[in-house]
Amino acid sequence: MVVAAVAVISFAAGESAGRSGKTASPSAPASQAAAQPAAVASSAATPAKAVARSGVLARFRGSGIENTSRFTVAGSGNWELKWSYNCASLGSSGNFIVSEDGGSDFSGASVNELGPRGHGVTHVYGDAGAHYLGVDSECSWSMKAVSLP
Repeated sequence: MVVAAVAVISFAAGESAGRSGKTASPSAPASQAAAQPAAVASSAATPAKAVARSGVLARFRGSGIENTSRFTVAGSGNWELKWSYNCASLGSSGNFIVSEDGGSDFSGASVNELGPRGHGVTHVYGDAGAHYLGVDSECSWSMKAVSLP
């Protein structure tokens, strides 16, 4: 009888700890809150999308060949690269090539464009971790890495 009571108390305590462990505390970093499933939102009035937010990870501007500084993609590893280039200073078309992590990340961001100017968005999935972008272009360019839920 005592063993059964201890088992019931242990089970109830474990269930209580398991439920409380799924909700991010207000002081938890946004990356931890973003990793939580939408079903555990703490308030019925809070939309599920408020739990996992997207945000700007890094912005880069330059011209010519350059490696960017590192930026970190957390959570699901889903992110997008918004890019643009302009070759007006050349007076002709130019190349705009971007590779993630020196081209060694085959599932990462990759752009290869030729023209007087252009812009677009490249989506990347399941690519959490620290990354940098290698740019090979004679044109001026700008890029923004944005995390996705």
